[in-house]
Amino acid sequence: MSITTGTTTSRLALTQDITLPAGGGTSVVDFASKIDAISGGGKAGFRFDVLDGSKGTFFFGTNVPTNSWERTRGAFVVPADSTKIRVHVFNDQVKATALYDDVIVHASSAAMELMTSKTASGDIALSWLKPAACSSSRSSTRTSSGPTRRATGSP
Repeated sequence: MSITTGTTTSRLALTQDITLPAGGGTSVVDFASKIDAISGGGKAGFRFDVLDGSKGTFFFGTNVPTNSWERTRGAFVVPADSTKIRVHVFNDQVKATALYDDVIVHASSAAMELMTSKTASGDIALSWLKPAACSSSRSSTRTSSGPTRRATGSP
């Protein structure tokens, strides 16, 4: 998907409303993006608005050029009394062409902890320990892994 805005005061969004199961919980967004040039005081990315109940807004994106495909992954918490969210894919007060691919939004009730240790030969061993409570952090991480989906572990 491609979104282009021509001035630093332009705003353009594609939106979709989603009804969620009752009870709230942690959701995860994972997407690839590429923005060769961007200017202005705003950002390009994904915004999630909780429309009912306790409400809330969460943003995942950037206001700097990526110059290559980058992955963004982040978690957001939908309050227990909320069942509707609005997803915005947008350029907000920036001059840019933002490209998005491989967008995944899913509920995540648990995450797995990863344990690392050295083996007798000096290698590193990785083991899944147990489900851990998800963080309600709004932060996102970005790695340069290209437009193909990065494998993630989820129970």
